[in-house]
Order: sequence, then C-alpha cells, then structure tokens
Amino acid sequence: MIRIKNTISKRSVNALLRKSSKKYYVYALCYNKFPFYIGKGCGARIFSHERFSRARFNDFKEKQVNKAIEENKLGYFIFIFTNEESKAFELEKKYIDRYGFVWEGGQLCNLSCGGEGYAPSNWTKEKHKQTLKDNPEIMKEASRKRLKTLKDNPELKLKATETLKKTYQDNPEIMEQISKTLKQTYKENPEILKNTSKKIRKVFKDNPEIMKTIHTKRKKTLKENPRIMKNIHEKRIETLKNNPQIVKKATEKYRKTIESNPNILIDSQKNRRKTYNDNPEIMQNAIKKYKQTLKNDPSIKIRTVKAFHETMKKKKSIMNKCKELIKQNSMNIMLPSGRDSVKVWNSFYEGLLNEG
Repeated sequence: MIRIKNTISKRSVNALLRKSSKKYYVYALCYNKFPFYIGKGCGARIFSHERFSRARFNDFKEKQVNKAIEENKLGYFIFIFTNEESKAFELEKKYIDRYGFVWEGGQLCNLSCGGEGYAPSNWTKEKHKQTLKDNPEIMKEASRKRLKTLKDNPELKLKATETLKKTYQDNPEIMEQISKTLKQTYKENPEILKNTSKKIRKVFKDNPEIMKTIHTKRKKTLKENPRIMKNIHEKRIETLKNNPQIVKKATEKYRKTIESNPNILIDSQKNRRKTYNDNPEIMQNAIKKYKQTLKNDPSIKIRTVKAFHETMKKKKSIMNKCKELIKQNSMNIMLPSGRDSVKVWNSFYEGLLNEG
C-alpha cells in the first residue's frame, strides 16, 4: 500500500482553502496516512464526506471515514489547486488509477473511475443494478424525487432535456438499447404498459397543448426524414400482418369514432385528396401497392366489391326514401350529391323526418 507522509489536519486544509485563489482541487482522505478515497472538489467539498458518513451510499468509504474519526486518524492531502476543471478531472482519474480500488487489490474505496461526469466501475454498475432489482421501491422513490425536482426547476428540466437529446444524437446505440429494454419489459409485464398508457392519456387529456406540440414536432421530423416514415410504415404493416386481432380492434375503434364524429372522416378525406393532388407520385404508389395486394390476395377484391355493392344498395334505398318524403311534403330542398357517403344521406334523411 502506498502511504502519503505529509498528510495535514482539518485546520491546515481550511487555511489552504482560504489562501488559494484557484477554484478546483484534487484531494485525498487518509487513514493513518494511507489514502482510502480520492476526489475532485471546490469549496468545502473535502469535508462533505464526514457530514454524509451515515448516508450508506458507499459502504466502503463510510465505514472507513467513521473508523478514522473514532480513532482520530483521519488525515487530508491536497495534490493540486487549479482553475481548470478539466485538468482537475484528469488528475483525479490519474490518482485513482495509481492507488487502485480495494476490490481489485488496491486501497481506494471510490466507486467510480473519476473524471468528468460519473464514470462507475463495472463492480459499481453490477451492484447498482442488483440493488435496484432487489429494491424496486428505491427506484420508484428516486424517480419521484427526480420528477419533482425537474417540475420545480424548469431551467434544470430544459438543460436535462437538451443533454439527453445530445447524448442520444451522439450515441444512437443508447436509444436503441433503451427501446429494446422497454419492449422486453412491456412484453414481460403487460400491466406496466397498461398503466403507462393510462398515465400518458391522462397527461394528454389534461394538457392538450402537449399533444399538439408533439404532433407538430412529429410531422416536422417525418417530413424532414422520409426514411423514418418509411420504416414506421413498414413496421406497422408487419405488426398488423402478424396480429389480425389488432386490425380488428383498431377497425372497430375507428368505426365508433367516425360514428360519433362524422366530421373526422370528411376532414380525413379532404386531407387525403389534398395530399394526392400535391403529390401525384404518392397516389401512383398507393395504386400500385393496392393492385399488388389484390394480386396476392384475390379474396380482398371479392370482399371489397361485395361491400361496395351493399353500400350502394343502402345509399339507393335512403335516396329513394328522401325523394318520396320531399314529394309527399312538396318540399323545395336540394338533394345531396350521389357521391356523398351513406352517413351524409342518413343525416339528410333524419333532417327531413324532423322537418316533416
């Protein structure tokens, strides 16, 4: 074990801190002149380990600090003062590497390798994972506190969001790994997915402006990156192909929505027509795909034709009823267009009945 001969007392450290005009320093906590913790700090950071020696975050360090205080053998050493934080981080890493970790045959109780940010060792990562796995309430409480902190500090929230965006942009594999983990979690625990979806819906319901902002950003992203749109479309088709029950459920939900809000269908048709008019190549691609689909599955054509004839039959029946009512009551009313949907003719017929 490496020993530091010239360790100093708390009083001497205070004197050095007051005397130094430089902001950052790299320090060591020592037990009987043997360093057991290396850190980088500013201000009174060097003494914070004594205040939090009962926090139980780092068992190695806390036990050593308590032991050194009880035996009156706690010493300090400051390697360097500097105004460059990057230099302080570099030296912290260098000294941690020099003295080594306890569990690797060294003498330090540090949990991380030092340097800018928090760079945990493999042992720390494994321990952290196991702790969270064994105590899910710790994770829950930490998440709750983090959300509250971000809610109370909008500036901090903005900074955290920007940092995350940059991290994901620079390291797309991180985002991919998170997505895989989430998918696996939701697959193994469908109730988590259900609860998450429920919470998200509530947030959107209470804050419609959030939903609007997300839609706007999504449209912009898809417009700027057609490849993403293509991938989403292909994945959706694959999912629907492998899960016919999802198609059935989505169709039923869409029908109910249209029944309660017929304007949605009208707006959707208008938007589709506008898209096709502005982008004729999209229309051509859609026709090609539809023809290919009919070729691969002729039963679709039979069902489509059958559904079309049934719809036309219903429309014709309603049209005849409307004409009879107008004739009986001698009304001077203009009929809807023959191209209008059954819904439009139904609404028109109900209106005639109410007037009659």
